[in-house]
Amino acid sequence: MSEQFRLRPALSRLFSPFLKDKSSNASGQVNRPTTQFSRPSPHDHEAWPTYWRTQNQPWRTEPEIDSKRQKYLAQRCSISPDVKQGIYSFKGIKLGRADVEWLLSIHEDEWGPVDWNDESQHEQSGVDLRGADLRRVNLRGLPLTCMKGGLDLREWSHVTQEQVEAAAVHLEEADLTAAHLEKSSLIGAYLRKGNLREAHLEHAILRNARMEEINLSYAHLEGAVLLDAHLERGVLIGAHMKHARLAEAHLEGADLRVALLEEARLADAYLERAYLRTAHLEGAVLENAHLEGAILYQAHLEHARLNGAHLEGADLRRAHLEGAKLIDAHLEGKKVNSSDLERVKQWLRPFIWPEMHAADWQDYLDFPAVLPPADLREAIFDSTTRLNGVTLGDKEQGLVSLADVSWGSVNLAVVNLDWNIDWARPVPIILGDEREARQWKMSAGKKTQQQRANEKAQRLEKYQAAVRAYRQLSVELRNQGMNEEAAYFAHRAQVLQRKALWQRIVQQKVNLWRRILRLGDYLVSCFLDLLSGYGYKPQRSFIAYIVVITGFATAYYFLGHSVGPSLSPLGAFVFSMTSFHGRGFFPGGIALDDPLTVLAALEAFVGLIIEVTFIATLTQRFFGR
Repeated sequence: MSEQFRLRPALSRLFSPFLKDKSSNASGQVNRPTTQFSRPSPHDHEAWPTYWRTQNQPWRTEPEIDSKRQKYLAQRCSISPDVKQGIYSFKGIKLGRADVEWLLSIHEDEWGPVDWNDESQHEQSGVDLRGADLRRVNLRGLPLTCMKGGLDLREWSHVTQEQVEAAAVHLEEADLTAAHLEKSSLIGAYLRKGNLREAHLEHAILRNARMEEINLSYAHLEGAVLLDAHLERGVLIGAHMKHARLAEAHLEGADLRVALLEEARLADAYLERAYLRTAHLEGAVLENAHLEGAILYQAHLEHARLNGAHLEGADLRRAHLEGAKLIDAHLEGKKVNSSDLERVKQWLRPFIWPEMHAADWQDYLDFPAVLPPADLREAIFDSTTRLNGVTLGDKEQGLVSLADVSWGSVNLAVVNLDWNIDWARPVPIILGDEREARQWKMSAGKKTQQQRANEKAQRLEKYQAAVRAYRQLSVELRNQGMNEEAAYFAHRAQVLQRKALWQRIVQQKVNLWRRILRLGDYLVSCFLDLLSGYGYKPQRSFIAYIVVITGFATAYYFLGHSVGPSLSPLGAFVFSMTSFHGRGFFPGGIALDDPLTVLAALEAFVGLIIEVTFIATLTQRFFGR
């Protein structure tokens, strides 16, 4: 402490006769009365707030404690703290608001609480409440700036866990709404279910603090130290946490909607199922953070560092990821083991966020045993986003959902995925958009005709979204020169387009003629897929070529022995091949209306179709057209 701060109490006593009307408190207000006003009765609770305002102590609302209680608290204040022995003035002592108000008024020889607005007082020590019992106490709006509610960082570095717990203040379920706790030492403090809405905790030290289910909505935590703090299921809606240090903090199930976390440090933090809708995380450090199942819908993650982060099952729809670094990040699906599943459910079950619909809450509470890959629909990337080694999916769970993603020329060549497509794979790698369309089922129970039509329309919309996702990804891959990879996803787009066409056929309120036309389109689509895989699987055309020639050769061989002229096996095969290409020659004695001639003409027609399709396949496959 500076010399100025050590001399302040002594100077106040020396010049107290001359400073009765001029000494200031933490709010820049005069501690001594400037207006004569009779003291209210101890039982007149309504008159005391007015009285305190006349005494320029507007933060006081309770009747002043009696002389006996004052003497007792003064004696406790004289006890010298001993960190090693766990001795503190108010350890285990139950205090009420009136007690805290009186302690603030006499702080540093009645100088009063620390004023955060005065920068010269930022290094001053506030009231010492280490170990005190303030459970369920109303401390709304109190100036507790620089309060000692636990060990400071220098002491914490060389003490035991028992010594940390001995110094921790107990504020469980306390009401600290709009209270001033700037730069307070609250290491290991107990704040479970406390109400700190709009509280000021700038640069407060909350390392290892127990803050489960706390309400920190719109609180000011700029520069606060929350390393390894426990904020499970906490409500931090709109909290100001710029530059806050939250490394290894536990925020499982926390509600961080529209929270301001610019440049906050959340490395290795636990944010499973956290609600971060529209949160501001620009430039935040989230390396190796656990964000499994987190809601990051419309979140701002520009230039955030998400290297190695776990985003399995996270909702990143419309998230802004311009310039973000996701090197080695995990966005694939994940199996949750039983112990982790029960642990997460235990955190979530007893708490419901305010303003959340019951249906949404129930969906959120049912933490799945298997987390699907992340949902990136409508997310925004740019060329500065880094996806080096990021895992977008696997063979078991498929890929992330990618419909309407704004790729912004992000480099996809560095993505960690089995791009070497195995054409014989029985279960193809599919995007999350297709997985959602497949898993969508019509609700059970009786429904009106309009309700059924609406559900069918919803299913069609999901298939159309999946088609867009595949086409957009294939276009982006082709633009980056990865034609082989693009071909696989372009083929999946065609397959999904055929399924979407079938959904159109079964839609109600469609006249018979249109239904017939759509059925024709569907059958043509099936034929093109079977024959050439929509031009992306040339081996199918080659197989079809061999099958047709062999089939017709067999027919020629048996038909020749039945109606003549007979052909040898080799002759039947050569006759079939030449007929296939439309240049067949007919042995002598075969009339134009002979069954062999008619069959050869049919093979020529089939051959023409296969040849055209085969040429188109080669063009599509090898020239990217």
